[in-house]
This record gives sequence, structure tokens and C-alpha cells, in this order.
Amino acid sequence: MWRPVIDELVDRGLEFSATAIDHMGHGASTRNWDVPVDWWQNGRDEVQCGGGIPFDMVVGHSSGAGNAVLAALIDPEFTHRLVLIEPILLPPPYVQDTQHPLVVGALRRKRRFESREAAYANFHGRGVFATWDERAFDAYMAYGFVDQPDGSVVIACDPRHESEYFGAATAHGGWERMGEIGVPVHIVAGETSDSHPPEFVELQRERFGGTSEIVAGVGHLVPMEAPGVVAEIVIRELGA
Repeated sequence: MWRPVIDELVDRGLEFSATAIDHMGHGASTRNWDVPVDWWQNGRDEVQCGGGIPFDMVVGHSSGAGNAVLAALIDPEFTHRLVLIEPILLPPPYVQDTQHPLVVGALRRKRRFESREAAYANFHGRGVFATWDERAFDAYMAYGFVDQPDGSVVIACDPRHESEYFGAATAHGGWERMGEIGVPVHIVAGETSDSHPPEFVELQRERFGGTSEIVAGVGHLVPMEAPGVVAEIVIRELGA
């Protein structure tokens, strides 16, 4: 899903290497997912991916941003800088939320489609995908589905896991430790976000002691809607 952002960085002449991770139960990950889902395990997995060498910068979105913070708490040498796009770091109570609309909605999600063409027709230009950059949607179609022997496709992330994953978003308690992050933190949010209104972004910024900005004309899914803007932010923050 980060391919459009990476392409934008390359087009701007940035020379870099990048590491991406499919957390357990997502994308091409073959690791069995735990119940209940533990976001701290995702943090440990990210630290392991670093191989003991600090990243110059870690960029994460939504749960990926929250998990990046957990990784930086587990290992203070994980990265030199964090760019967090709408990080899922929520105040108490720290309990599993089984009734959140995202939790319930995931369980209702259709997983199997008779063909890639059918899946494309079901999602393209509809719902949250209506505002996506076409390159991001193409990446979703390429990597978000698994071909089956009968020609059908299934969504790579099992809706049962997705539901558990969303439910665990309120349980990890990373909110209490945001002030422990010892590297520069820049928070990015969408102007029309339904999860990160400006006052919440400011509260997160204060807890990190970092900086923040609002991207005009987009919602929660900033990297999928405005990959070029995200690329510009990355380049600017690398030079900060």
C-alpha cells in the first residue's frame, strides 16, 4: 500500500532503501494470529525487522503508526525519527472493544469474490475507496487479495482477525507512555478525518512534545488519498 508514496519519493530524486512489514494476519504474512491480538507483539516484530540497526525514519499510518510507537518504546534505538499519520493511540480505558463499529463491520465483510474482476467492481470508487489515488487502489487489488484454485479470490486479511485487531486498538495502553519517546515525532492528519479531529491531533502532539500538521482535502486514509503530499512530508522531515 506504500508503493505510490515510494514511487513519489523516487520521482523526487530521493535515494533510499525501504523496509515494509505485513503484520501478523495481514497481507502476505504467514504467521498465525493470536487471540486476543496483542499490538505489542507487532511492535516486537518491527524491532526484529530492524535487525539492531536504527532506521533513519519510520513512517506509519493508523494502526501502523501506533505499532511504530510501541516498537520505539520497546527499543529506544529503533529509529531516529517518527512520522505518524493518524496514529491509533487512544486514552483509557484500556480494554478490548468488542462493540466498536469497525469491529462489528469487519465481521460482516464479504471475503470471497468469484474473480479479481468481481472484487474490483465491488470496491472501486465506492465507500472509503472513492477518494483513493488510483495507484493506491491498484496496489490494494494486487496485494490485498489471494488467488484461489477455483479462480476466486479472498481478502488476504481474514475478517475475523481484522475484527480482533480493531478491538485490540484500545487495549495496548501506549497512550500512557507517549512522553517516553526520545526521538522527534511529527504527526500528520487529514482535514476531514473522522478519527483525528484537530483538537485530538493537538493533544497527541502535546503528549509527544512533537510537531503536527493537517493535510487539506483528505480524510483518515492520507497515504492512499495523497501519496505525493506524504512523500513531500517525508523529504522535509528527513532534512529537519
